[in-house]
Amino acid sequence: MRKLLLMSVAMASLALWAAEAPFRIAKWQNNAKCAVSFTFDDGLLDQYTLAFPVMKELGLRGTFWVVGSKIDNPAGFRSKVERNTPTMTSEQLKEMAAAGQEISSHGFGHAKLGKMTNDEIKEEVEKNKKFLMEKIGVKADTFAYPYNTKKNKAGESIVEFVESLGMVGSRTSQISLGNGRGEKAKARIEKAKSNGDWLVFMTHGVARGYDSFKEPEELFVLFRWASSQKDDIWFAPFRECAIYEKLRENTTLEINEEQGFFVITPHVANLDAALFVGELTLLDKEGNVVAAFNPFAGSFKIPKND
Repeated sequence: MRKLLLMSVAMASLALWAAEAPFRIAKWQNNAKCAVSFTFDDGLLDQYTLAFPVMKELGLRGTFWVVGSKIDNPAGFRSKVERNTPTMTSEQLKEMAAAGQEISSHGFGHAKLGKMTNDEIKEEVEKNKKFLMEKIGVKADTFAYPYNTKKNKAGESIVEFVESLGMVGSRTSQISLGNGRGEKAKARIEKAKSNGDWLVFMTHGVARGYDSFKEPEELFVLFRWASSQKDDIWFAPFRECAIYEKLRENTTLEINEEQGFFVITPHVANLDAALFVGELTLLDKEGNVVAAFNPFAGSFKIPKND
C-alpha cells in the first residue's frame, strides 16, 4: 500500500510539473494550428506546366512523388488509368527541386510492392533513390506506395520494411484531391485547424491523366485560398511534416534553472540524427513562440523574464 501511495504521489507531482512546465514543444512548426501537404503522384508533365507555376507564384511547396523509369521517357506514363500521359524530364524536376518542391520516390517501376519479396521491394526502392540522386540531385527519403498497396500477399504490412530503407516516412493515408474535390478540401482543412491534424492531399493529373480536374482552375482556386491561410496553417512538403512529427513525438525536454536563465536539454529517442534533420518550435507556457531548435544540437539557454 505504501509503495502504491508513493507511486501515486510521484505521478501526481510529475503531472503537476508538466502542467507548470515553463516550455513545451509546439505541435507544428511555428505553432501552426494544423499542417497540410499537397502531394502529386507519377511525375506527370502537367504537374510541372500547370500546378508548379501557380505554387511557385504563391509560395506553396508540395511533394512530387515520381517513377524513375517514366522520367525522360518520350512514351510517357502508360497504364490503364494514365493512358500514355506525358511525364516530366530530369531538368524540369531539377527546376522544381531548386524552387523548394520535394521530389521523392513512387518506386522505380510503379510496381505493386505487395506482390514482391522483401529483396525485390528493396531493389525497387533503392533503384529509384539512386536514380533521383544521380539525375535530380535529391535524397529521396520519403515514399508513396504505387496503387496504394501497403500489404503483402499474407496481408501483413510492408510499411515498416519500406521505412527501414532510409526513409523518414511514407504516405500511409491520403485524401484524394482531383476531379471536383477542391471545395471539400477547404472544408477538411478548416476542420483540421480545430484539432491540429496533418492532412495529406493527393492527386495525379491536373488537366490530363488519372483523377485529373475537369477544370484545373479549381485546383488553382484552392491554392490561392491556401496561400491566404498561411498565418494559421503550415503548408509544407510531406518530408518536412514527417520529420517534425517524429522529432516532436520522440523528444523530451529536460529543463533546469541557473541564474538568469532556463537551461533546456532535449533528449531524442530512437531517431537517426543524420536522417531526421529539422527544427522544433519551442513555446512558453502561455503558448508564445520562443525559439526554433535542433533537438540533436544539445543544451541551449533561454533568458528568464523576471
